[in-house]
Amino acid sequence: MNGPSICAIAIVVLCTSSAGVVAQSNVAPAPPAVPVGDVATAPMTRVAGQTIHGMATVIDGDELRVGDSLIRLFGIAAPDISSNLGPDARLYLDALAGGQRVTCTEVDRNAHGQMVAICAIDGTDVASELLAQGLASVYRVGAAPTAAERELAARYDTEEADARARKLGVWAPRDATAPTPPQPTPLQSAVPKWIEQAPLLGLIAVLGLIALVLLARRRDVTPDVEGAADGHVLAATLLAEVAAIRDSAQEQYDGTRSLVQDLPIPGSHLGLLGLPRATVYGANADRLDLLPGEIATRLVRFYAMHDGVAQLLQHPETVRCELLRSSLHGLTRSADEVLQVS
Repeated sequence: MNGPSICAIAIVVLCTSSAGVVAQSNVAPAPPAVPVGDVATAPMTRVAGQTIHGMATVIDGDELRVGDSLIRLFGIAAPDISSNLGPDARLYLDALAGGQRVTCTEVDRNAHGQMVAICAIDGTDVASELLAQGLASVYRVGAAPTAAERELAARYDTEEADARARKLGVWAPRDATAPTPPQPTPLQSAVPKWIEQAPLLGLIAVLGLIALVLLARRRDVTPDVEGAADGHVLAATLLAEVAAIRDSAQEQYDGTRSLVQDLPIPGSHLGLLGLPRATVYGANADRLDLLPGEIATRLVRFYAMHDGVAQLLQHPETVRCELLRSSLHGLTRSADEVLQVS
């Protein structure tokens, strides 16, 4: 190989090496590794103690909604809406706090992340008022962690003891020998459910016909008879509304049977939930004196329960399916009591 060729090759190799060095010099060096601590050693502390002001919407005897917050009253447990005194507790709390401006101070969060708070209206603790009426009991979970909460627990204990001594509400004596409902016979078990309801549906139809006849003859009756006719018309209309609500509640109770009971209602079922509105009752709540006393009393209890269940159904994603189904089942039982006594 001659001299000029060797020189040319050397020049090419030298240029290639220089280009590689320049290209490498344009790449930023990797940053040094930074040690990361164990995140489990410093957990985040929960934010608590916030205070909420706003208009209250009562859900049941120990639960209400203020704005977007679902709040459970601290330190008490009221009967469930589907149990014996559940509607009474809700009615009392609704009369006390429903539509009122309340101040709720957060104390804790339950296992579902729901706020547990002390709620007051103009300084009056609503939980204490429920305890005084025997419509709730003290919810004991151990010693209170602060002196203020120990003082509050002592006051709650005093209210409960006083209601217990006066035999109010849940402390009222009950008949321990209540008869056990008879078991259905094999023939009754074989009868389809819709056939069992046929007499009831027939009664509602007859009452509707009676209402139409009374309306047609209304101009020909005396004032006293006219008042009785109004009572019959009102009763027939309310019973029809109760029957419609009952059928809807039973349908939703049956339709949620296959869902996971420990979890909230899944999103695919949310659009299927909802009760008919109590339009007739809302327009005639001040005319219940036209009805027999027992029917009027049961209607008030039924519609109080309806209102509570309807509130639950507005936010089914915040409650367990089991609780929702229990409330629906209690509503159907309450409706049956109204329809049977009529």
